[in-house]
Amino acid sequence: MIIKRNVFYYVSTLPNLDKEIIKPDIPVNFLTRGKYIDYKMKRVRLYKTIEEAISGLYLGENFRKGTKIYIYRALGIKGDNLLGPMNINEVPYSFLIREYWYTGNIRLEKLGGVKIEKKGEETYKYGPKQTNAKLYRWRWYEENIKYK
Repeated sequence: MIIKRNVFYYVSTLPNLDKEIIKPDIPVNFLTRGKYIDYKMKRVRLYKTIEEAISGLYLGENFRKGTKIYIYRALGIKGDNLLGPMNINEVPYSFLIREYWYTGNIRLEKLGGVKIEKKGEETYKYGPKQTNAKLYRWRWYEENIKYK
């Protein structure tokens, strides 16, 4: 697994985000729709590991084996715009993965692509009724990753 100090990862099924400026936005998932987590603060969700990025950015999605995911490194991170790691009050799955919120625009550097297969799943609780939700874990295999 690629782990580097002060590197934040972003993943996507889109192959050309390194040509884009990523602007903060409100995540579209059942937690923000149900107002179980902050549904007003615009942010880009970043992670310290690729596995956490896949699990966090595709929260609750169950991919087929062999799905290709593109790995990006966030560039130009300014400490003033970086929040986190978020705690259980902001992110109910924070005891499973560490999520950081970036409130400014960022550029991404594409590192390459990986193919994923399901590794397992864990549950966490959210909301006032402590409803169970699944967080999927992924095993991934490198394809043309550039190391910096």
